[in-house]
Amino acid sequence: MQPSLPATELSDKRLINSRYQLHELVGTGGMGAVYRATDRLNGDIVALKQIQLPPGGASRSDESFRLSLAHEFQTLAGLRHPHIISVLDYGFDAGATPFFTMRFLPAAQNILQKSSQLPFGQQVAYIQQLLQALNYLHRRGILHRDLKPDNVLISADDLYVLDFGLALNEQVQQYVTGGTPLYMAPELLAGDIYSPAADLYAVGVIFFQQLTGRHPFAPFDFRFVDRVFNDEPDWRDVDPRVQPVLARLLSKSPTNRYGRPADVMQALARLLGQSAQPENEAIRESYLQAATFVGRQPELAQLSAALAEAVAGQGSAWLIGGESGVGKSRLIREMRTKALVAGCVVLEGQAVKGAARPYSLWDE
Repeated sequence: MQPSLPATELSDKRLINSRYQLHELVGTGGMGAVYRATDRLNGDIVALKQIQLPPGGASRSDESFRLSLAHEFQTLAGLRHPHIISVLDYGFDAGATPFFTMRFLPAAQNILQKSSQLPFGQQVAYIQQLLQALNYLHRRGILHRDLKPDNVLISADDLYVLDFGLALNEQVQQYVTGGTPLYMAPELLAGDIYSPAADLYAVGVIFFQQLTGRHPFAPFDFRFVDRVFNDEPDWRDVDPRVQPVLARLLSKSPTNRYGRPADVMQALARLLGQSAQPENEAIRESYLQAATFVGRQPELAQLSAALAEAVAGQGSAWLIGGESGVGKSRLIREMRTKALVAGCVVLEGQAVKGAARPYSLWDE
């Protein structure tokens, strides 16, 4: 992959798939670079992330890998939760570099910048929002893998989790790494596999920093790893009501931590003498979305064959019909993924009655 261009080198010709106009570079990380961009299809400002594959990884022309990565994006694009920044679009640019777009949050601050000086109750409320988002991800088998303050943003008093989950299956996991040493659990520093308990450890570190203004095992020097493995945090600045929760989150052993984010939420509510925070309508609805694609194999096989013919220069038109709710849109989304992997440009549109536009008759 070619290095991402710095903001000063971007020009009006810097387009992704003739749709996304890149502007300034707004962030970099272990997985790639993030730009502020304009979606020329609708004029929206989005955040576009280009994925940097590690040297020696799968070839960009490896169709099996590209399909796995596209399905990763497809899964993430189906997530809907009030405290998660969802993937809006995904694909591969002209150089076969994978990318995805997200909602852009102007003037957002990370959780430490925003909440370190806030009252204790508001600090805990933000941690509860973080745990709600994490609970949603874990219940879908998605681990964040890189929880840190810069991936937990607050905008207009609402918390959002981003930059998660690119390691859902083994093939992608071989090539996409994650984790920031300051927020990595002891077992990860020892080379063990990632688990839900590692995400909860990172929540503990963020919570500790939020309350005290310092890392539980600071400073980040040559003894840092030794302290993570052997020392206990200095609890002097921690509210004693939440110290038991923090102590369990920061446990050296993953088996001694909480089993689920929901368990942490309940423990916090109990220790603070609060009732469990009820799920609002948006959160309840989020658990009914993003179902896994099943069935429709004969139709999928027919459309896949038509796609292969189109790539070979023999295009065709297909109409997909059926009763509401039988899976037409889901089938189309699956084919969209396959078309992107095959290097096709995918166009989407909608006919509107009475719009007096070309092809509006297709609405009938």
